[in-house]
Amino acid sequence: MFLYTTQPYDMVFPPQEVGYEKMVFKTRHVFVSEVNGRRVISQLLSTNPKDFLNPDFFPGNEIN
Repeated sequence: MFLYTTQPYDMVFPPQEVGYEKMVFKTRHVFVSEVNGRRVISQLLSTNPKDFLNPDFFPGNEIN
């Protein structure tokens, strides 16, 4: 099986012990996980379809 993706390996196959934290980022609710000492977005919780097209909320983006 081949998987062609631009995402890092850790985002496609996260470690089993990943803990997710729900937080508010730029007035939107997101789930955040810690990958290699960085906090990155794992999931966006929104009912507005435009939020999912905003690159600030893409999975894998680092939260400052």
